[in-house]
Amino acid sequence: MAAGLRQKVSRLPREPGVYLWKDGHGETLYIGKAVDLRARASSYFNDPAAKTQRLMEQAADIDFIAVRNEKEALVLEQTLIKRNKPRYNIRLTDDKSYPYLKLTSGPYPRLVKTFRYVDDGGTYFGPFPDGYGAFHVLQVLSDLLPLRRCRTLPKHKCLYYDIGKCIAPCIAACTDEEYALLVAETKDILKGQAAGLARRVKNDMERAAAEHRFEDAARLRDQMRGLEGVLERQHMTADSLEDRDVAALHARGDVAIVVLLHQRGGKIVGQSPFTLRGLADQAPDGALAEFLRGHYTDRTVPRHVAAELTEAVRAGLESDLRLLRGGAVTVESPRRGEKRRWLEVAAQNARLRMEQEQERLRRRGMGAVEALQAALGLEVPPRAIEGFDVSHQAGRHTRAALVRFVDGEPDKGGYRTFGMRTVGETAVRAGTAGATHGRGREVDDYASIAEAVLRRYRGVLGRGDPLPDLVLVDGGPGQLRAAREALAALGLDLRLASLAKREEEVFVPGRLHPLRLRRDDPALQLLQRVRDEAHRSGIRQVRRKATRSVTASPLDDVPGIGPKKRAALLKAFAGLAGVRAASAEDMARVPGIDHALAERVVEVLQANGGEDGRARTRTGDHDEAAA
Repeated sequence: MAAGLRQKVSRLPREPGVYLWKDGHGETLYIGKAVDLRARASSYFNDPAAKTQRLMEQAADIDFIAVRNEKEALVLEQTLIKRNKPRYNIRLTDDKSYPYLKLTSGPYPRLVKTFRYVDDGGTYFGPFPDGYGAFHVLQVLSDLLPLRRCRTLPKHKCLYYDIGKCIAPCIAACTDEEYALLVAETKDILKGQAAGLARRVKNDMERAAAEHRFEDAARLRDQMRGLEGVLERQHMTADSLEDRDVAALHARGDVAIVVLLHQRGGKIVGQSPFTLRGLADQAPDGALAEFLRGHYTDRTVPRHVAAELTEAVRAGLESDLRLLRGGAVTVESPRRGEKRRWLEVAAQNARLRMEQEQERLRRRGMGAVEALQAALGLEVPPRAIEGFDVSHQAGRHTRAALVRFVDGEPDKGGYRTFGMRTVGETAVRAGTAGATHGRGREVDDYASIAEAVLRRYRGVLGRGDPLPDLVLVDGGPGQLRAAREALAALGLDLRLASLAKREEEVFVPGRLHPLRLRRDDPALQLLQRVRDEAHRSGIRQVRRKATRSVTASPLDDVPGIGPKKRAALLKAFAGLAGVRAASAEDMARVPGIDHALAERVVEVLQANGGEDGRARTRTGDHDEAAA
């Protein structure tokens, strides 16, 4: 048995619900219910039964659906078993139907028990795990709310009227309004909204006991207990046979879990969890709507979708899903009732799965951190790692990127980029061996790394921020030496390493030969993630700077010249060269340009004339000393 399966079971929530053992191909082997998912699933590892041992020999994964109580778990278990027909559940299931209570439609509705759930306009309650439970609730409601019992209305009263268990609409012993109120109160009870009735029964019971009418008090006590059982019913079946997906999203940082509960034919038949990333700057409802659009692009869109969305987002999603379905779709954001409870179940499962995902990431990160500590021989685990990489575009727009990892995962709030200040883009600093990139242009990687490291930790010391446990630079011994000299200039002795791309060799100070770790070593994989993230961040910033340099114009530096006036000048003189050749008097004839503004344009262009028309660029570099 895989140790990973035991770990996954150990991270199951301690909630009631249904668990699904699966094989290596994702096929469901067994479905069971539990009051405590973790405890129940863990017990399978110590069960000596031959059938359980055969099951666990094939089990490679476990999934779950959390619910609110054991009754919900029981009904959901049976629904999923009948739908999936797992191999090891065959002896535990049969074709038994589960009973419902139904408030019939039409004039003078009556309350009946049925084993068939059909779309006939009636209001259904259940299913119940056994026939006695349904019969008991029916008896309680019949005592409390005397609806008619007869299948067809007789023309005279019957025994039920004489014993006070029927209000007898057959002989007009009540008005239609009185009967309608009785039906409404019955529906409230079936929907779990019977607080007023419960208080009334309790008050009658206490009054009867105070007056020594103990037989009446006992009868009312039994009614009270029965009513409490009704109010604690499960909620896993809807009031109508609709196909609906219930969606909920739980986000932490830029990671989110979406859970879809699938209702088919009025029953929950399964769930689908999804992990989303890159949500840091997006509202949860907008992210959920965007996910649903993409999810249903190549899937069948159900008739109804329930999700926690604002009105504007809901309306937009509903319109898009109608186009995808080619028919009517209703997107709901219920606030009360059965549909709201379903939404709460979906939200609970999303939250629990997020906790599992966070724990998985923490374990993965901490496992790699501990492996890296052993590989590099560090005194403490490198929980905080900062990585540097130098990027450029054909020798121009050189940037040094800094990324920060904490417990093996990116901490994007600690990312920085540095535009080189002391390192020329086209010349190599005297006495330093640089690297040649592109055609005829050279970038001094060593000096760039040294400048970035120096600026970073000078700022850290100035602010009193905590120092990292490990500094990683992209490159070989030369980059490592440059970073070490920069730290020494600040009086710092931080743990250092460099990672060379070609052979993925790890260089550390004081070691003659590089470390060559296995490709599947978690320590090497963590270093690669830090290095690759720094490279990605640096390349993104270089591209932004290059784009700004292409689109920038010397006219942008003229106070009073905005996009419209710049466009007017360029159009009037057929480009920037024409504007440079024009006089202030010529420019003043352009609509919107007065003589004073024209003179400022001439002055700025003359000051920039030595750059051979190349656009000036303005940077937004991070200065660690002031950041």
